[in-house]
Amino acid sequence: MKGKIAYSVIIPFYNEDSSVEELLGMVTKILDNLNEPYEILAVNDGSTDDTLRKLEKMRGVNSAVIPINFSSRKGQTSCLLEGFRRASGHTIISMDGDFQDDPAEIPSMLEAFRRSRADTVCGWRRNRKNPISILMISKLGNFFQRIFFNVPVHDISCTFRIYKSAAIKSIDLKREGLHRFLPFFLKRAGFSLAEKQICHKPRKYGCSKYSFRKAGQTIKIFFGLLFKKY
Repeated sequence: MKGKIAYSVIIPFYNEDSSVEELLGMVTKILDNLNEPYEILAVNDGSTDDTLRKLEKMRGVNSAVIPINFSSRKGQTSCLLEGFRRASGHTIISMDGDFQDDPAEIPSMLEAFRRSRADTVCGWRRNRKNPISILMISKLGNFFQRIFFNVPVHDISCTFRIYKSAAIKSIDLKREGLHRFLPFFLKRAGFSLAEKQICHKPRKYGCSKYSFRKAGQTIKIFFGLLFKKY
C-alpha cells in the first residue's frame, strides 16, 4: 500500500486455519472498496495448526497483510497490545479471527465512528450466536460493569471495535485478560465511547476458545479493578 496508512486492522488468530484465507479475503475486499491505504496486522498466537503458514500465504497475495508471530501462546490481550503497538493507521479496527465478527460491518462501524465523533466505537452483539453458558456469563459481566464501573456500553467484551489511534495507544494492558475491560480503561482515561449494534454469526469453523478458566480470570480481574489494583 502506498501513502499514509488510514486504517490498521488487528486480528488475533489461535488455531483458526480453516477461517484464515476466507476471513482475510473478505476483509481485504471490504478495505479495498474504501479506497484508502490500509494494513492488516494478523497476529498468530502460537497456533499449533496451519494458521501461520496460511497467514504467510495471504501475505503473498496481499502485501498489506502483515503476519505477526508468537512462537508460543500469549493470549488475546498480548495479541491486541502488540497489534496496537505496531499499528500505523490513524484509525484502528480490532476484530476476532474466528469469523463470528462479520467484516461486512466495517463500513457501517466506520460511519458510526465518524458520525459519533467518539474516541472509540464498540460493537454490540445484541443477538449473539454462542452457547447459553457463554451468553449467561457475558450478560452477568456486562450488567456488573455497567452498575459498578458506569461503562455506557452493552457488550464490553466484544473485540470488534474502532479506535482513534491516540486513544488506544495510550492504554497499557499490564496482564492477560485486561482486553475484556478496554472500554472501562478508555473511559477512565477520559476518552469518549459510543456503540453500534452488529451482526454476530454462528461459528463456522473450529470450536470456541473460551473456557470457565477464562471466566474465573475475568471475575478475578473485575474485583481487582473494583478495588483499584489495576
